[in-house]
Amino acid sequence: MLEQIKNTGIEGLTVLVIEDDITMQNMLRDILQTLGFRKILIAGNGTKAIESFSHTQVDFIICDWRLPGMSGIEFTKYIRNLPALYNKFVDIIMLTGNVELQNIIEARNAGVTEYIIKPFKVRDLCNRIIEIIEKPREFILANDFKGPSRRRREKQVPIADRRKNKQKLTKRNKK
Repeated sequence: MLEQIKNTGIEGLTVLVIEDDITMQNMLRDILQTLGFRKILIAGNGTKAIESFSHTQVDFIICDWRLPGMSGIEFTKYIRNLPALYNKFVDIIMLTGNVELQNIIEARNAGVTEYIIKPFKVRDLCNRIIEIIEKPREFILANDFKGPSRRRREKQVPIADRRKNKQKLTKRNKK
């Protein structure tokens, strides 16, 4: 896996890590350096992250949910609602101890690209990074949602088949 991620050309990418815990900051920095990243910015809160983001071209962000002042969700919403001249399409990996389905849905609805639950395995972080580099999601700008497409499919399902599956689910729910 280490070779797979190193073959993606990551040494030229800039990563912004937003984490208030010093131990976790150091661990993430060490992991990212081991993977081959050379440009790693660290911010201990959302305000400092916004400052870094506005002064540096960031390729993706690893963000904790629970941050002092501004949560990771609030930070994500802020980025997704920036004017066009900023990179509001940047991929955001949410790294959190929040395991509830409602938290995952909230993060997805805020515009988070990937979601990793703490404690995590380095392999899980590698897989998410490979996904955002090799299989970037289409970005959606709608009135009620700004963020990466919620669907990631290798093969598109024909519309007729989608309708059949939806009808089956509807019939099943009525029983």
